[in-house]
Amino acid sequence: MTKAIVALIIVLFTKNWRAYAAGETAGFDEATAEALIEGGYAVEYDADAQVNAKKTMPVAPASKPPAAKTKKQTKAPEVAKSSEVDPETPPADDTDLPEDEDNPPPADDAQQDEPEEEKP
Repeated sequence: MTKAIVALIIVLFTKNWRAYAAGETAGFDEATAEALIEGGYAVEYDADAQVNAKKTMPVAPASKPPAAKTKKQTKAPEVAKSSEVDPETPPADDTDLPEDEDNPPPADDAQQDEPEEEKP
């Protein structure tokens, strides 16, 4: 049994494809590599061009460290004043709520809680 030697074509991904992210390199058989290149997902990787590009690539100047943040005095948020009860507005009536599994009507034999008396 003879083993066939398959030449891999190295590609550089220009867009994300399956498990590969843009900027990664990988080797594929000729048909897959060509399909990736034609589909715009990759370009053929040229190791010599990449090495030369890194040598001639300009180095970005070092950026200055961020300036120290100063503490600004901020106005304290206003505390909400106690809510005033409008004597003209009746209390909310929860009997208008629709009946469903989450809001069943009270059972007739269920003990109803007596409202507490307000203390003056």
